[in-house]
Amino acid sequence: MHSRFAPPALLLLLAACTTKTIVHKDAPGPTSPPDEPASEPAAETCAPEAAAVSSEANVYGSGAVAFASSGGLGIAYVDTSGIPTLQLQGATTKKLTWPGARVEFDHYGPSYVTTSLAANGTRFGFGWYTERTSATSKASGTWSTMFATASPSGETSDAVMGNEDWGRSGTDDTVVADQPGVLPRGDGFLLVWNDMRTKEPRVMNVNLAGWHGLYARAFDANGEPTMTDEQVAQPTRTSARTGVADGEGAKVIWSVRESDFDTTIHVRSGTRFTPAEAPPPVATFKSYGTTDSLASARTANGEVLVVATRTDNASQKHVGSLFLGRSGDVKTAWADWPDVGLEDVAVTASGTGFVVAAVARATSELRVFVLDGSGARVRDEHIALPAPLTDKTLLHAPAVRAAADTIDVALATATDGAKPGERKLTVVRARLCTR
Repeated sequence: MHSRFAPPALLLLLAACTTKTIVHKDAPGPTSPPDEPASEPAAETCAPEAAAVSSEANVYGSGAVAFASSGGLGIAYVDTSGIPTLQLQGATTKKLTWPGARVEFDHYGPSYVTTSLAANGTRFGFGWYTERTSATSKASGTWSTMFATASPSGETSDAVMGNEDWGRSGTDDTVVADQPGVLPRGDGFLLVWNDMRTKEPRVMNVNLAGWHGLYARAFDANGEPTMTDEQVAQPTRTSARTGVADGEGAKVIWSVRESDFDTTIHVRSGTRFTPAEAPPPVATFKSYGTTDSLASARTANGEVLVVATRTDNASQKHVGSLFLGRSGDVKTAWADWPDVGLEDVAVTASGTGFVVAAVARATSELRVFVLDGSGARVRDEHIALPAPLTDKTLLHAPAVRAAADTIDVALATATDGAKPGERKLTVVRARLCTR
């Protein structure tokens, strides 16, 4: 999750972006949810499964994976025709596409294409990056975000722009939105992104320092926007973003790279956000890398475990965590875990606490940690991956789901494809039994 640059565009792209196509789907379900609520799934008869490849695809940029509460796995990516695509793996496999929202990357190239996926109950929210054409030059791409939802039955919403094209200060206030991330919010979703608007903060009406604000826009479960885009914090330059549903709203959590290699973690809760400087940090730690990740999960009583990675000055990867109360106050302060070499983390709440998944590149493993309700470790599992991870393997954040008797994990990795700019996305799944 890294920042970049780029002058507004006409909204002609949007007209093409509101056409949906379902390539494979079951018999039509209702257009509107609700799907079943995001409750703890019923007990399952568990049979452990070793890590095995469940999907492969040629893609541009990055992929994303997420588990629904029902156990279905979503795999989001942009294919090599530029089409946003969502695979749903459950009792059957469905492939959903949005061909009217073809991704543009003429100026910066396909490696910048970014996708994000989150589940809220059984429904998925899918966000991705595209360029919009500049009003003055085709060669001058400007970053934008897009968003859509999908149900387990294969019903999709139209793809709509996440950010609004124009800033609040006028048509010369360019909106440059990149690094989209999807979070659950109430019974819908919150799309968050980095945004470099030329007049925010105002320094002679020009953003000379390249400041980025953290912006967000809420959508209901049907993919309809329920508010205009808003600042969550400004100025800031986020390195990672996560969050959890919090009543009708969301608790947005993000990290910021400060000076002297300090990284800070911040939290804001609400149903609406207004321009504000970042709240005081809830944690501070040293990190010397550029690929730190951040994950969070919320218990039924509203407490939140935040898990993050950092890089020490010898380039070793570490995981640490902190425990937040219902109001975002710190119950247990940030602490490094003793393990070394863990990167790209995911966390989910379980009936008795939390489950954390992390990637160990050096040993080509998925590590799974079962924690109690206070965040203390009670179990540590090693899952061997079916193919070795190399220094050139691109890792995407894993996904983890905990049910009464099972823990499901998934990991998306990417390697260079056969053609320039293409990547081969591989998704691996495994299952552990809790007893």
